[in-house]
Amino acid sequence: GGSIEAEFAEDARVSLEAMTLGGRVEIDEEFALTGEIGPSRVKGRINGGGPNLRLETSGGSIRVRMR
Repeated sequence: GGSIEAEFAEDARVSLEAMTLGGRVEIDEEFALTGEIGPSRVKGRINGGGPNLRLETSGGSIRVRMR
């Protein structure tokens, strides 16, 4: 029911699925992200992918940023 903020090192390798019903998904442009990218849903790989990470909220935004 709120916003989510995740912070990663620039060389982090993550397979990401992020979804929100009441906000936006924002990914720092410095990450090498490939996959499906939309304003409220992202499903892709950061820096080639790695462990799965799922972020989901119904009433806020999701921000993934570089540390």
